[in-house]
Amino acid sequence: MSLAYLTGIFPIGRYDTQSALNNFDDINMLTPEYDLTRYFGFTEGDVQKLCAENNLSFDDAKSWYDGYHIGNLEIYNPYSITRLIQRKTFKSYWLQTGSFDSILKAIHHNVDGIREIVLSLMGGNAYKDCYVSQYKNSIFEIKDKNTALVYLIHLGYLTYQILDDGTNKITIPNEEIRQEFINNNTSADTIFDGFEEYFEKSKKAANALLEQDVSKLEESFDYFHNQKISYKDYNNEIALRYVVKDALFALEKFYKPPFDEIPTGKGIADIAYEPKPQFAAHKPSIVIELKWNKSANTALEQIISKDYVSRFKGSGDGVLLVGVNCDAKNKKHSVEFKFKK
Repeated sequence: MSLAYLTGIFPIGRYDTQSALNNFDDINMLTPEYDLTRYFGFTEGDVQKLCAENNLSFDDAKSWYDGYHIGNLEIYNPYSITRLIQRKTFKSYWLQTGSFDSILKAIHHNVDGIREIVLSLMGGNAYKDCYVSQYKNSIFEIKDKNTALVYLIHLGYLTYQILDDGTNKITIPNEEIRQEFINNNTSADTIFDGFEEYFEKSKKAANALLEQDVSKLEESFDYFHNQKISYKDYNNEIALRYVVKDALFALEKFYKPPFDEIPTGKGIADIAYEPKPQFAAHKPSIVIELKWNKSANTALEQIISKDYVSRFKGSGDGVLLVGVNCDAKNKKHSVEFKFKK
């Protein structure tokens, strides 16, 4: 035999250099080679063509099934795209495997802090600088957060992207997977300790924002700050962004995953939310500007003066402008709102 091709979910395990199977090339989600990336799923061009031919929204397809960064390509879940074309309905078609149960156990037991990382990822944050080379490809060796995260990458629950500066980041790729995380962590059989309380606190924060209740939203940000980040690490707008997105996680019942530093108007908005199409007639788009040791009014005025709302006009029932400031000395957050129809 001159050549064999094997395919599966995980990389092949090498046990030692003397084993019978040791002279192979492993091409996977982390190490795409030989120009084979385009065969991992549908490319963006493929999906644009399929959506046009079947009268489906490409933007919705991208939101639901895109997000896998493999090599230099954006790859879409092939199974879900196939079901979308057949059924013409945007929803989760994800096929869960028994392998995910091992990760749920690690999350339940909070192995190496993985529970907090998963909660943050569900809130729309990224996890940076995962040590992917430490992965041993064994469900019996999930003893640290890096192994758990790489395991989730190979299962398709997370996507891995190498950045221009050589670092990497891990995120939840799309709405389909976000829904799977929520479903797995809110059902009676699989909910892990702390999630229910976290979700209830987040719902209060999301309601306070949509109702433009300044005092309740400020209290929510204070709570998430105290719960999620030690004060010594809470020292810039990056940490503030982490807290705000964590607090507003529950928005994603009605909204697409948050945009980070999105170009709009005459600058770049810190955080923005667009309602899902089925809620666009009743929910506003949201643009949030963050400030550190300045004022919420300064943040709000920046949104207005730089016309950050321009990109989001027509995407929802008006645009809600939100200025957020953290006063490091008093360890308090302040908020200001403005609504534009």
